[in-house]
Amino acid sequence: MAASGPIDWDQNGRIDAVRRRLDLNADGALNGLAGTPNEWSILVFNGGSHGKQIEIARLFTLARSQYRKMPVPELTEQQRSKIRQALPQP
Repeated sequence: MAASGPIDWDQNGRIDAVRRRLDLNADGALNGLAGTPNEWSILVFNGGSHGKQIEIARLFTLARSQYRKMPVPELTEQQRSKIRQALPQP
């Protein structure tokens, strides 16, 4: 989905005509959210250690060396609940 496209927040298959304002990222502001990079497009399916035999200790070391923090944290259960409460109930 394009970062600038509409979002079907209540997953009913249509974009609601009523505009909603909600602090989705809990920063205290009611403004637009910035889009995040398309990380699906940079996944490597033909490389890495899949199918290779490697001792567990070395595997953990390798995993730690390749770990990087996501630019935006995922929603918490509390944030998800807050979003659902702001949407019209069917």
